[in-house]
Amino acid sequence: MKKKGFTLIELIVVIAIIGVLAAILVPAMMGYISKSKLQSANAAAKNLRNGAQIANVEMMAYDVPPRVLDGTISTTGADVYAARTVSANDAGFDLSNQSDLQNLFFAKVYTYFTDVRKLEDIAFYIKDDEIPAVACMLKGYPGTSPIKITVADFNDYQENNGTWNADNALTFTLGKLGIDPSGG
Repeated sequence: MKKKGFTLIELIVVIAIIGVLAAILVPAMMGYISKSKLQSANAAAKNLRNGAQIANVEMMAYDVPPRVLDGTISTTGADVYAARTVSANDAGFDLSNQSDLQNLFFAKVYTYFTDVRKLEDIAFYIKDDEIPAVACMLKGYPGTSPIKITVADFNDYQENNGTWNADNALTFTLGKLGIDPSGG
């Protein structure tokens, strides 16, 4: 009885085919992974922006001077989480104090977006009592709202400028919206 098996040539051919398939599929899969992570970060930014817009409307119920929070507010998810218990009824709370107002804003944002601790970096842009843009970093990937960062945007920026953070993601979004954050 003759034993059947694979010859060395057959094994080399199979290994070569597997190698070619891996060389084609691995980069494609990496693109899907980046796309998925960017979609998650963009969804977090959208939820954050929705919460921030509602929080901003609620802030107007207080006698806050107009446009006191206008501009860019950069923070972290941990800072927003830490401010979650702040209330305008707290002893020593001062409506004319920028820091107190930011913490009250953060507390209200937390009410509508409790997953904020997952975000490493956050940037809000507030102008004329509106929140036209928000950016965040989720596990190293930028998310923005209302403009979404695509894989092409992500890769282009990294090739030309280096690592993303919430501030440059916000600047990217404001540029796409045609907004000059310096007010000019």
